Amino acid sequence: GAGEPLAPALRRPPPFAWQPSPEHAPDFEVSGEAREVVTKVYDFREPGILVPAAGTLQMFRGGVYRWTLLLERLPSHRPEVHMGVHGAGHLKPWRLMSSSRCSTARDD
Repeated sequence: GAGEPLAPALRRPPPFAWQPSPEHAPDFEVSGEAREVVTKVYDFREPGILVPAAGTLQMFRGGVYRWTLLLERLPSHRPEVHMGVHGAGHLKPWRLMSSSRCSTARDD
């Protein structure tokens, strides 16, 4: 009926999973049934340097992609968020949104 959750067979897993690079995996905790939740557990050793948590989503020209970014907590000593989209293997093109500068950037 209306308002009831979908039956398990009708639910689809998210179209991606978080996948931090091996050298930065200890900085993140990945959880959730489909690895769709990522938690930053350590600050990078050098101030001003941000370590990305990559995902497995593949996007194609002309596609429309919608997602939600839910921030549950931000540390008071580093309350900044950077979200970006980049090519496979971290190659260009890059698109970055930064809350610390209230800006967006593109490199093409």
